[in-house]
Amino acid sequence: MMIGDRSVDLAAAHASGLASAGVLWRYGSREELERENPSRLFGAPAEWRILADLAADCPKEHDSR
Repeated sequence: MMIGDRSVDLAAAHASGLASAGVLWRYGSREELERENPSRLFGAPAEWRILADLAADCPKEHDSR
């Protein structure tokens, strides 16, 4: 997952095949970030604890075969 505060950050995530999350407490507006259809939008740093829950659901190892 790539996290960014501008639409170019989220577009780069999509171009790389990554999930994206936008943060609303920096430079980009909600409207700007929503245009890139992020996987998540965070309104405050405290909301990042959601990432810990998401990470718990991820595989622990990557099989590159």
